[in-house]
Amino acid sequence: MANGIFEKVGTLLSANVHALLDSVLNLNKMAVFDETVRKLREAREEIIAAEGDARGRLRTLEREISEVTQEQAKRDQDIDRLLARADAVSTDEATKRECETAARSLQAVYNERNGVLASKQQLLQSVQLEVPRLAQSRVAVEARIQMLEAQRSKLEALISARKAAEAQGKALSKIDIYREFSADDMTRDEQAALDRAQGRLEARQATMDSAVDRLLGSEELDQQLAERRARRTAGSA
Repeated sequence: MANGIFEKVGTLLSANVHALLDSVLNLNKMAVFDETVRKLREAREEIIAAEGDARGRLRTLEREISEVTQEQAKRDQDIDRLLARADAVSTDEATKRECETAARSLQAVYNERNGVLASKQQLLQSVQLEVPRLAQSRVAVEARIQMLEAQRSKLEALISARKAAEAQGKALSKIDIYREFSADDMTRDEQAALDRAQGRLEARQATMDSAVDRLLGSEELDQQLAERRARRTAGSA
């Protein structure tokens, strides 16, 4: 019976240890939850910063493209004007060469700036795609944060409810263990142990008496004493 009680107490202690570990785990769940929200907020700030940079680059590129386009339009007109002047002074070789040289120089700049303009326009297209992607990512992260924040109270309530249920279950387990404890069972066990001990003592005493009887030769002594009594009686007569 005692061994059974010790086993139950051991089970109870083990259950308490597991309950302690579960309690720590429950605290960690909320910590992990809050850390996830914190990381998402950091990511949101990074996305907002990246989106702001992209929008700034978009405005800069649009302004630069507009400026280069206007400059190129003026160069285009200047080149045509120089060529027209060169054609108009065809008899003046010096002036004609000067106009053609200037037109050639402007054409080289025009070509170089056209390459710059094409690069900026290509970059603009890339940024124009980047801005909505970043905006969508920001919206998605914000929605995720709001959802987790809404679920936090629910998770906390569920953990509290589960802890309460576990505490009730643990209390009922204790009651069940102690309910099975019986003083009558222990008394019967002790009475049986006493009966067994007394039985062994009586058996040992009987064995000892038999050994003493054999050692003293009690039957022979009894006969000798009886003969002695008989002689005494005969002498007295």
